[in-house]
Amino acid sequence: MPLDGAGLVYEAGSGSTAKGSPSSHAYVFPVAVVAATALCLGYDAGVMSGAIGPIVEDFGLTELQEGIVVGCINLVAAFGALLGGRLADWKGRVPGTMITASVLAAGPVFVALANGFWMLLQGRLLTGVGVGLSFVIAPLYGAEIAPQEIRAVIISVTEILINVGIVLGYLSAELLDVRGFEGSFGWRFVTGLASVPALWILCCWRCLPESPRWLVQVNRREEAEQVLRQSRGCHLVHQELLAIDEAISAQKAEVGWKQILCPAPRVFRMLLAGVGISFFQQASGSEAIIYYTPIMLKDLGVEGHASQNRAAMA
Repeated sequence: MPLDGAGLVYEAGSGSTAKGSPSSHAYVFPVAVVAATALCLGYDAGVMSGAIGPIVEDFGLTELQEGIVVGCINLVAAFGALLGGRLADWKGRVPGTMITASVLAAGPVFVALANGFWMLLQGRLLTGVGVGLSFVIAPLYGAEIAPQEIRAVIISVTEILINVGIVLGYLSAELLDVRGFEGSFGWRFVTGLASVPALWILCCWRCLPESPRWLVQVNRREEAEQVLRQSRGCHLVHQELLAIDEAISAQKAEVGWKQILCPAPRVFRMLLAGVGISFFQQASGSEAIIYYTPIMLKDLGVEGHASQNRAAMA
C-alpha cells in the first residue's frame, strides 16, 4: 500500500514489491537512488573544469565573469544547505529529495541552453541550490532509512560517489576533442549530462519509502510501522520505534547557546574534529583546484582538452 505515493519497496533479487513482508535489503534501492545525487555533485565539478574553456571562448567571458560562473555554486550551496533541513522537516524526506532532484536537473539544462553570461549564471545558481540541498537531505534520508549498524557506511558511500562523479566529469570532458563535439555543441552536451542522475531519481520516486523517523515525528506512526516491517522485519519494529522515540525526545530537549558554544569536553573534541576537517578541506583550495586544473595545465604547456583532463585525473 503506497505511502504518499512513495511507499512501495522492492524485494532484494526480485522485480516485485513487498507489501508488508520483511526484507533485510529493502533499504538498498532507496539508498542507492538518493546516493545518486552525489554523482551530480561530483560530475558537475569534473565536467565544468573541462568545459569552462570552451564556454569562455563561446561567450567571450572576462576573467571576472569566469570566476563568478565557476565559484558562485559554492556560495549559493551554503544557503541551499541552510534550507535543506527545514525543507526535509516540512515536506518530508522523499518530497525533499524530489525537490532537490528537480533543481539538480534544471540547473544543468539551463547551463546547456545558455545564450550568454546571465543565463549561464542562472543555471549555475540553480545547480548551487541543488548542491546545498543534497548535502543535507540525501545523507539525512539515507541514514534514517538504513539500519543503524550501516549508517556510517551510507555516508562514506556518498563521499565515494562524489569522487566517482568527478572522474566521470573529467572523462566526459574528453568528448570535447572528438569530431562532432567541438565548439558549442560539445560543452552543452557534456554539461547537460549532469541532469541525468537527477532525472533518474525523479523517475524512481514512487519506489522510495518515507523515512520512519519523519513519519513518527509528524504523528503518522502506523505508516512508520509499515515501512519498518518492510525494511527491517516484524521482529525489529518495536525496537526501532523505541529508538526513534528516544531520538525525537532528545531532539526536542531544550538546548541553549551555552550547550552549543561550550559543550562537554568529549563533545567539543568531536565537534572540533568534524568542523575542522570540513573547514580546512575548503580552505586548502582543493575544490578550486578541481575546477582550474585544466587551465593550470594549459598554462604549463599541456595542449588539448583530452590531454588536460587525463593529466588532471592522474
